[in-house]
Amino acid sequence: MPAVRGFVCAIALAGVGFLPNSAHAGDPTAGSKATNSRVARDEAAQSIPYDRLPAEMRSRVVAVVNNPSIFRRLPIASIDCDPDLYLLLVRNPEIVIDIWQLMGITNMALTRTGPNQFRAADGQGTVGTLEFAYRSADMHVIYSTGTYDGSLSPAKIRGESVVVLKTEYVRNASGQIRIVNRLDVFLHLDNVGIEWIAKTLQPLLGKTADHNFAETASFVASLSHTAETNPAGVGRLANRLPHVDAATRQRLGELSAQASDRADSIRSAMAQPSANRTGTQVTPASAQVRRTDADPYEQP
Repeated sequence: MPAVRGFVCAIALAGVGFLPNSAHAGDPTAGSKATNSRVARDEAAQSIPYDRLPAEMRSRVVAVVNNPSIFRRLPIASIDCDPDLYLLLVRNPEIVIDIWQLMGITNMALTRTGPNQFRAADGQGTVGTLEFAYRSADMHVIYSTGTYDGSLSPAKIRGESVVVLKTEYVRNASGQIRIVNRLDVFLHLDNVGIEWIAKTLQPLLGKTADHNFAETASFVASLSHTAETNPAGVGRLANRLPHVDAATRQRLGELSAQASDRADSIRSAMAQPSANRTGTQVTPASAQVRRTDADPYEQP
């Protein structure tokens, strides 16, 4: 289990995929079931915008995607979360880790080493690096590499992963936005027997990954809800995050206030007679998200 937790930690930190598992987030069983089918794997591989990746990163991503020891597509699910706050947390996972550390619920450590790079350790024997290979409002591709040196394996294990997070933003008639996610994970392990992976690691890894992502989702949904109802409190919390830079802490406070304003506007609109509200057509809102929270590192 330490090895499983370690590799799941690396994947979770890399993808920061949010699968709901709370009353606020919605039904965690919604959407398709998890799968490791070849059809899903091929579809996930073809969805990656290879031509938009830096040449060196492209070769790393291709090597993992073409030869994974494990592939898993997690269930499609949706989460109620302010879209700009969602993007901030996806692109700055150190925010979540720092808050967990303040709460005393994790030994994980995540340190930003560049605009798109991080160094991570799970406190259980796994250390590694993570890097955004590509990011846009509706897709994030993350490459990570790490090692595990613990009791489950007699020798150090090295692994690489590519995580593809695809996101759709759906606005309902009242103006509320639901964020729909699909997460694909490619994991390549060096010097590990295929039989051991198939019989031991893959079943445990899948279940543990689902649980960890669900727990992360529950927290993120709650954080967004707190920002809507108590933005000043989230702003004060932001100032206590030791591994988050000043600009990002300020942005967290600003987006919390913005989320509160949006929620107030939606509640006011819903209080109006139904004749004054728009129809029930559901439309993606990713373009609006990109305009409201510009990303200086976002690839075109």
